Amino acid sequence: MKATDVLRQLGRPVAYYPNLVKQFKSVTATVLFCQFFYWHDKAHSELGIYKTTEEITEETGLTYKEQLTARKQLIALGVLSETNKRLEHRIYYKINLDRVNELLENTIENSPYSQTAFGENPIGNFGNNSLGSSLYTENTSENTTDIFNTDKSVFVDDKKIAQLDDDCSEENIPNTIQPKNKKQNTPNCPYQKIVELYEEILPELPRVAILTEKRKRYLNARWREHKNHQSLAFWEDYFKFVRKSQFLLGNSIPKERSKSFKADFEWLISPNNFVKVVEGKYV
Repeated sequence: MKATDVLRQLGRPVAYYPNLVKQFKSVTATVLFCQFFYWHDKAHSELGIYKTTEEITEETGLTYKEQLTARKQLIALGVLSETNKRLEHRIYYKINLDRVNELLENTIENSPYSQTAFGENPIGNFGNNSLGSSLYTENTSENTTDIFNTDKSVFVDDKKIAQLDDDCSEENIPNTIQPKNKKQNTPNCPYQKIVELYEEILPELPRVAILTEKRKRYLNARWREHKNHQSLAFWEDYFKFVRKSQFLLGNSIPKERSKSFKADFEWLISPNNFVKVVEGKYV
């Protein structure tokens, strides 16, 4: 089988509008924007599009770090907003169409094409698989037609905000979440403040008389197992979610010959129970 036959079996190439690079100052940001724009009117949630990092990589070929940089640029330009649903461990993406229209007004007026600033046809077609986009590196030079340009500068609104090393090390990506496969400095777990949130939001449940070592271990494990858990806002949402369950609050009618159940702090932060609560097993 010829190599070109193999390419045809890999799926359709990802599409992007080359002239948008002049506005977004980055090929990867443009590729990501075009993919989100394609899915924009197909979103099932009013919060926008939900895509995992793995799904975006499969559809565009962009690596985790490339996605982080591209998202940072699109957010800075005002064309993309993100909603982080901590309990669901999901990030929703939404295109700001008004801002996009504003940015593109001058592009359309100065376009060499009579009908559109994007050309008669985009390059390739949108699809679930992508080969070509994996070849794209961060391109921020004036010549936007050279997709193999090795300049690793990151620009937002014509201002250089970072210079990425050859390995795109995370310390050079400003204000972004670090890749999951890199060790990070996890903030210390604020045990007492989480206990105070529990007692404030769930006064019906047993108070925490002693914060035992076992409870600290449970709480510290929950805190460290996901970056979304590492904020008091998450725990506030978690305890408010518990309030929705009559069973956990001890208000459900017990079955014959069984005792009524009421959750307590240690029960809510133990590994198996925590997962069940987050997944809505008791709502």
